[in-house]
Amino acid sequence: MTQLLDTVATTAELSAFLRYAPIDAINTDLLTTADVTVTTPTDADPYAPARKQTEIVHRADRLRVLLPATDLESTRAVTDAVTEDGLELESVVSPSVAATFETPEFKLLVSEGMSTGRSTVLVSPTELPYYLGLADEEAVQIGVADDEGIPRALLETTDARVRQWAEGVYSEYRDAAEARQTDDF
Repeated sequence: MTQLLDTVATTAELSAFLRYAPIDAINTDLLTTADVTVTTPTDADPYAPARKQTEIVHRADRLRVLLPATDLESTRAVTDAVTEDGLELESVVSPSVAATFETPEFKLLVSEGMSTGRSTVLVSPTELPYYLGLADEEAVQIGVADDEGIPRALLETTDARVRQWAEGVYSEYRDAAEARQTDDF
Protein backbone atom coordinates (compact mmCIF):
# COMPACT_ATOMS: atom_id res chain seq x y z
CA MET A 1 0.00 0.00 0.00
CA THR A 2 2.86 2.37 0.82
CA GLN A 3 4.38 1.81 -2.63
CA LEU A 4 1.02 2.54 -4.26
CA LEU A 5 0.65 5.77 -2.28
CA ASP A 6 4.19 6.80 -3.21
CA THR A 7 3.46 6.09 -6.88
CA VAL A 8 0.25 8.13 -6.76
CA ALA A 9 2.08 11.05 -5.08
CA THR A 10 4.87 10.92 -7.65
CA THR A 11 2.37 10.72 -10.52
CA ALA A 12 0.57 13.79 -9.17
CA GLU A 13 3.87 15.67 -9.06
CA LEU A 14 4.70 14.47 -12.58
CA SER A 15 1.27 15.25 -14.06
CA ALA A 16 2.38 18.45 -15.82
CA PHE A 17 5.31 16.55 -17.34
CA LEU A 18 3.26 13.48 -18.25
CA ARG A 19 0.63 15.61 -19.97
CA TYR A 20 3.10 16.49 -22.76
CA ALA A 21 5.47 13.50 -22.64
CA PRO A 22 5.34 10.93 -25.42
CA ILE A 23 4.40 8.08 -23.08
CA ASP A 24 5.64 5.36 -25.43
CA ALA A 25 9.10 6.97 -25.36
CA ILE A 26 9.43 7.68 -21.62
CA ASN A 27 10.77 5.29 -18.98
CA THR A 28 8.17 4.10 -16.48
CA ASP A 29 10.80 4.21 -13.70
CA LEU A 30 9.98 7.92 -13.56
CA LEU A 31 6.73 6.95 -11.86
CA THR A 32 8.50 5.24 -8.97
CA THR A 33 11.44 7.53 -8.26
CA ALA A 34 11.26 9.88 -5.30
CA ASP A 35 14.26 11.85 -6.56
CA VAL A 36 12.58 14.05 -9.14
CA THR A 37 11.82 17.72 -9.58
CA VAL A 38 9.56 19.11 -12.26
CA THR A 39 9.82 22.71 -13.41
CA THR A 40 6.77 24.13 -15.17
CA PRO A 41 5.92 27.54 -16.58
CA THR A 42 4.05 30.12 -14.53
CA ASP A 43 2.39 33.38 -15.50
CA ALA A 44 5.36 35.24 -14.01
CA ASP A 45 7.98 32.93 -15.56
CA PRO A 46 6.58 31.29 -18.71
CA TYR A 47 9.99 30.03 -19.80
CA ALA A 48 10.99 28.49 -16.43
CA PRO A 49 11.55 25.02 -17.95
CA ALA A 50 13.85 26.40 -20.66
CA ARG A 51 15.70 28.58 -18.16
CA LYS A 52 16.21 25.63 -15.80
CA GLN A 53 17.39 23.55 -18.73
CA THR A 54 20.02 26.15 -19.59
CA GLU A 55 21.21 26.50 -15.97
CA ILE A 56 22.73 23.02 -16.10
CA VAL A 57 25.45 24.23 -18.48
CA HIS A 58 26.89 26.31 -15.63
CA ARG A 59 27.00 23.33 -13.23
CA ALA A 60 28.35 20.63 -15.52
CA ASP A 61 31.83 19.87 -16.79
CA ARG A 62 30.42 17.53 -19.44
CA LEU A 63 26.98 17.62 -21.02
CA ARG A 64 25.36 15.41 -23.65
CA VAL A 65 22.02 16.47 -25.08
CA LEU A 66 19.27 15.47 -27.47
CA LEU A 67 18.11 18.84 -28.79
CA PRO A 68 14.76 18.94 -30.63
CA ALA A 69 14.55 22.76 -30.55
CA THR A 70 16.73 25.74 -29.75
CA ASP A 71 16.69 29.47 -29.22
CA LEU A 72 19.33 32.16 -29.55
CA GLU A 73 19.66 32.96 -25.83
CA SER A 74 20.28 29.32 -24.89
CA THR A 75 22.75 28.90 -27.73
CA ARG A 76 24.67 31.94 -26.48
CA ALA A 77 24.73 30.56 -22.93
CA VAL A 78 25.98 27.18 -24.11
CA THR A 79 28.64 28.73 -26.36
CA ASP A 80 29.87 30.87 -23.44
CA ALA A 81 30.04 27.79 -21.20
CA VAL A 82 32.08 25.94 -23.84
CA THR A 83 34.43 28.81 -24.75
CA GLU A 84 34.84 30.45 -21.34
CA ASP A 85 34.16 27.75 -18.75
CA GLY A 86 35.54 24.68 -20.54
CA LEU A 87 32.26 22.78 -20.81
CA GLU A 88 32.55 19.65 -22.93
CA LEU A 89 29.36 19.41 -24.98
CA GLU A 90 28.01 16.75 -27.31
CA SER A 91 24.73 17.64 -29.01
CA VAL A 92 22.54 15.36 -31.08
CA VAL A 93 20.21 17.77 -32.83
CA SER A 94 17.08 17.36 -34.90
CA PRO A 95 17.23 18.18 -38.62
CA SER A 96 15.28 21.39 -37.93
CA VAL A 97 17.81 22.51 -35.30
CA ALA A 98 20.64 21.74 -37.74
CA ALA A 99 18.94 24.01 -40.29
CA THR A 100 18.61 26.72 -37.64
CA PHE A 101 22.31 26.36 -36.79
CA GLU A 102 23.08 27.16 -40.44
CA THR A 103 21.42 30.59 -40.24
CA PRO A 104 23.70 33.62 -39.77
CA GLU A 105 22.54 34.33 -36.19
CA PHE A 106 23.40 30.85 -34.97
CA LYS A 107 26.24 29.91 -37.32
CA LEU A 108 28.84 32.10 -35.63
CA LEU A 109 27.95 30.83 -32.16
CA VAL A 110 27.91 27.15 -33.12
CA SER A 111 31.19 27.47 -35.05
CA GLU A 112 32.82 29.33 -32.16
CA GLY A 113 31.95 26.53 -29.75
CA MET A 114 32.98 23.77 -32.13
CA SER A 115 36.32 25.45 -32.91
CA THR A 116 37.41 24.86 -29.28
CA GLY A 117 37.33 21.11 -29.83
CA ARG A 118 35.03 20.81 -26.80
CA SER A 119 31.72 20.97 -28.70
CA THR A 120 30.48 18.28 -31.05
CA VAL A 121 27.31 18.47 -33.12
CA LEU A 122 25.64 15.40 -34.59
CA VAL A 123 22.46 15.52 -36.67
CA SER A 124 19.74 12.94 -36.13
CA PRO A 125 18.06 11.61 -39.28
CA THR A 126 14.70 12.11 -37.52
CA GLU A 127 13.07 14.71 -35.31
CA LEU A 128 13.65 14.16 -31.61
CA PRO A 129 10.65 13.49 -29.31
CA TYR A 130 11.93 15.50 -26.32
CA TYR A 131 14.96 17.21 -24.83
CA LEU A 132 17.29 14.89 -22.95
CA GLY A 133 20.27 16.22 -21.03
CA LEU A 134 22.92 14.08 -19.36
CA ALA A 135 25.14 16.19 -17.12
CA ASP A 136 28.41 14.69 -15.93
CA GLU A 137 27.60 11.34 -14.34
CA GLU A 138 24.69 12.57 -12.23
CA ALA A 139 21.76 14.69 -13.36
CA VAL A 140 19.33 13.69 -16.07
CA GLN A 141 16.95 16.26 -17.53
CA ILE A 142 13.98 15.50 -19.74
CA GLY A 143 12.12 18.41 -21.28
CA VAL A 144 8.80 18.30 -23.06
CA ALA A 145 6.99 20.89 -25.15
CA ASP A 146 3.47 21.37 -26.47
CA ASP A 147 2.45 21.01 -30.12
CA GLU A 148 3.65 24.55 -30.82
CA GLY A 149 7.11 23.89 -29.38
CA ILE A 150 6.58 25.87 -26.17
CA PRO A 151 8.47 24.30 -23.22
CA ARG A 152 5.88 22.88 -20.79
CA ALA A 153 7.86 20.89 -18.25
CA LEU A 154 11.40 19.93 -17.37
CA LEU A 155 12.02 16.90 -15.22
CA GLU A 156 15.34 16.51 -13.41
CA THR A 157 16.54 13.47 -11.47
CA THR A 158 19.65 11.66 -10.31
CA ASP A 159 17.89 8.28 -10.07
CA ALA A 160 20.27 5.53 -11.24
CA ARG A 161 17.54 3.58 -13.09
CA VAL A 162 16.47 6.65 -15.03
CA ARG A 163 20.13 7.45 -15.74
CA GLN A 164 20.68 3.98 -17.18
CA TRP A 165 17.59 4.32 -19.39
CA ALA A 166 18.65 7.82 -20.51
CA GLU A 167 22.16 6.63 -21.38
CA GLY A 168 20.63 3.94 -23.60
CA VAL A 169 18.26 6.37 -25.33
CA TYR A 170 21.07 8.86 -25.90
CA SER A 171 23.33 6.15 -27.35
CA GLU A 172 20.63 4.99 -29.78
CA TYR A 173 20.14 8.50 -31.17
CA ARG A 174 23.87 9.24 -31.17
CA ASP A 175 24.67 6.04 -33.08
CA ALA A 176 22.14 6.94 -35.79
CA ALA A 177 23.31 10.57 -36.08
CA GLU A 178 25.83 12.07 -38.47
CA ALA A 179 28.68 14.21 -37.12
CA ARG A 180 29.08 17.72 -38.50
CA GLN A 181 32.29 19.66 -38.84
CA THR A 182 32.88 23.28 -37.85
CA ASP A 183 32.86 24.47 -41.46
CA ASP A 184 29.46 22.79 -42.02
CA PHE A 185 27.95 25.70 -40.12
